[in-house]
Amino acid sequence: MLITKPINTKCTNCFEYFKNKSFKDLESGTVFTTLEEAANHYNMSKQAIQYFLKMGWNKKRRQKKSNRPILQYVETTKVCAKCTKSPNFKDLQGEIWKPTRIPKIYGSSFGRLYRELDRGRKLIGIRRNPKWYLTATFNKKCYYIHRLIAEAFYYPKGIPKYLCVNHIDGVKYNNKISNLEVITYSENIKHYHKLRSSKKTIDTIEKSC
Repeated sequence: MLITKPINTKCTNCFEYFKNKSFKDLESGTVFTTLEEAANHYNMSKQAIQYFLKMGWNKKRRQKKSNRPILQYVETTKVCAKCTKSPNFKDLQGEIWKPTRIPKIYGSSFGRLYRELDRGRKLIGIRRNPKWYLTATFNKKCYYIHRLIAEAFYYPKGIPKYLCVNHIDGVKYNNKISNLEVITYSENIKHYHKLRSSKKTIDTIEKSC
């Protein structure tokens, strides 16, 4: 049974899934990374190579067309295209890094995150959810950036359940350590009403943790 679809592979660096689009000629053992490379090798069009990959190999058609290659998708690499690029980056002036509770993940005093790789450091992509909080995903689990940063600098073993992280200026996406404080839920509510009474934009004020 031939593999007629790209193989989903888990990257060994960022642990995200990507599609391995490399394929192999089962007769000669030649491995191709692009359709153009295979088309030039067999003197065929890219559409023909793509058709052979999609439809697989048929014994009757193979007897009629002896020049038809037997192609199959293979897993040639376990590192995605993003991680193949140089992961190193420059620190900002005065930036301090501390380890988070997630292995190989470090938090910055400026609200950034990076992953420790064998080839260096790689900044982690951050998303903004509908409530304006910045989040990141590790091993299919979503984490709030402000909680990871506060834990790294204030509570390395984890923030207790009766405490929450508060944004001092009320801006949910400002995750600098100077703008974060760990307080009780009642203090967090008081802080929210205080900012609300000062006529600041309610949409940017943190109602909950």
